[in-house]
Amino acid sequence: MLTERGMTDPAADGNLFADFDTILQAAAPERVGHVRAVAFDADTGRLDALPDAPAAGT
Repeated sequence: MLTERGMTDPAADGNLFADFDTILQAAAPERVGHVRAVAFDADTGRLDALPDAPAAGT
């Protein structure tokens, strides 16, 4: 998805958290401002995100 939009892998240069809203805007614009990245495991590619309310997480 990132490559299709002309973006680079944010985990590769350590700016995943800084670019999270940009990535979220591309993937799920209705969630911007309601979800934040809290942890990323580069070995597994797992991103933990925390919604601001239960409804934002569904």
